[in-house]
Amino acid sequence: NLKQLFSELDFLNRPYKQVNILLAGSRFTIVPLNMFDEKQMESVFGYNYLRKENEFVLYNTLKGNDVVLLFGIDKNVHQYLIEQYPQASVYSHITPLIAYFSGCDGAEKDFSRKMYIALQEQSIDICCFEYKRPIFINTFEYQHIDDCIYYILHIWKQIDLNQETNNLYLIGTIPDKERLMKELKRYILHVYAIKANDKIPFDMQILAV
Repeated sequence: NLKQLFSELDFLNRPYKQVNILLAGSRFTIVPLNMFDEKQMESVFGYNYLRKENEFVLYNTLKGNDVVLLFGIDKNVHQYLIEQYPQASVYSHITPLIAYFSGCDGAEKDFSRKMYIALQEQSIDICCFEYKRPIFINTFEYQHIDDCIYYILHIWKQIDLNQETNNLYLIGTIPDKERLMKELKRYILHVYAIKANDKIPFDMQILAV
C-alpha cells in the first residue's frame, strides 16, 4: 500500500531535486522510434495486451536504440505518485536494462547478436540485441530454475542465436545462479556473468540485488 509506505518511511516525504520512479512489471512493448505516434500508443499497447481496467499507458524514448518502450501503470498509482512528486520521471524497469545492456561489453562496436539476462528471485528479464537494436525483450515469472533454463533456451532457438559464436550474459544474484550457468554451458559455449560494480549505473545495481 503506497499511502502506508509514505506514512511509515520518512525519506519518501523529503524534498528532492530529481525523482526517478522505476516501475517493475511485465506489461511493456517496444515500437520503432520512426513509427511511434503518441496519439496511437494506447491502441498499439492494446494489440499486445488485453487492457486492464484503470490502466494508464506511459512511454520511455530510447533514442540510442531507435525504439520507444510502452508500458502500463495503474492510474491510481500513477496519480498518487505524481501528486507526491510532481517533477518525477516514470520509467519501466526494463528501460535502464536496455540502455545498459546495449552499451556494455563493447556492444557499440560489435554487430553480433547477444542475449542478456537479468535475474531476480521470481522473474527473469531476457533482452536480445543485434548491434544496439533490441530484437527481443520480455519478462518471465518462474518458480524453479528449470523454468529459467527453458525460457532462455527457447528464446535462444526462437531468434536463431548460434550456440558456438553468440554470447550470453547474466546479471543478478539468485541462490541457484551457479547451477543455472552450469546448465546453460551444456548448450551454449559463451556464457558470462556480469558482476555488479562501480561501473554499473546505480539503478542497474538496484535491479541486480
